[in-house]
Amino acid sequence: MENSDKNALLFKSLAALSRKSAFNEISISALCIRAGVSRMYFYRHFDTFDDIITQRINDDFLYFLRLIDHHNINNPEAIIKTFFQVLEPDLPELSTFLKSDRADLIQTIFQNDLNELSKVEALPFPKIQNPYWKVFTSGGLTRILVTWFGKDKPESANEMGKLVSEIVTNPF
Repeated sequence: MENSDKNALLFKSLAALSRKSAFNEISISALCIRAGVSRMYFYRHFDTFDDIITQRINDDFLYFLRLIDHHNINNPEAIIKTFFQVLEPDLPELSTFLKSDRADLIQTIFQNDLNELSKVEALPFPKIQNPYWKVFTSGGLTRILVTWFGKDKPESANEMGKLVSEIVTNPF
């Protein structure tokens, strides 16, 4: 089993355990048993449970970048739709982590990653010269993501792609 598969199992297992117990009540042993990975694997790759969440979100961002590059996606709506499609499988876990007192962590990770994406122009930001525009937009996108994760019945990735592309590409 590859590291990415093990990391995904840890991510999903951590979410499942946090539905039943507070983060500080979950043991590394219980997490590793549920995920089917060794404690040694955990300690080699992570220092904290938050590192598991961070790794998964960062992996999602890298996968998104590979997709848009590999498929040469450059239409704003298609870029944003692809972004939401990459995140959609993790919606249940991200929703659980928001409810498990990890909202600040999730917002910080997304804010940082979206800021990085805007620097390499992977997101379809309008060509506005104001230096604060990208920061403002990535902060807004972060809030949209957190709201989407927290909904009981979230819109589909396709619906979100259309909604958010309208916001991003038509700022005024």
